[in-house]
Amino acid sequence: MTSSEVFAGFAPALGESFARARAGGRELYGFAHHELVSSYLGSSTGLRLRHDQPTGTLEVNAKSPDRTRSAWAGRATRDFTDVDPAAIDAELAQRLAWAERRVELPAGRYETLLPRAPWPIC
Repeated sequence: MTSSEVFAGFAPALGESFARARAGGRELYGFAHHELVSSYLGSSTGLRLRHDQPTGTLEVNAKSPDRTRSAWAGRATRDFTDVDPAAIDAELAQRLAWAERRVELPAGRYETLLPRAPWPIC
């Protein structure tokens, strides 16, 4: 069974990131989710297996104070020990900075470059 203890080391660092973002003129929104799924396999010949899969996600959206720019970042994790809220805040600050420059383009097809995903996409 999962519990709030999975967030014990992560929550204080997340709070510091929210304070740092506020001081830097950014608003952060988001959520963290954790669950534990148990799968069972059995056969009539006596085979019995159990697998417990912990799964967590963090999704954070940053907005500029005037709400004209926004950026999203997310992470997948087993237990939040490998998630660095300060790094995510720095990533969001960089993405908001990129959005300061606006270029009007006529409708059409354009090549788009996206930053790499910080986790493997399955």
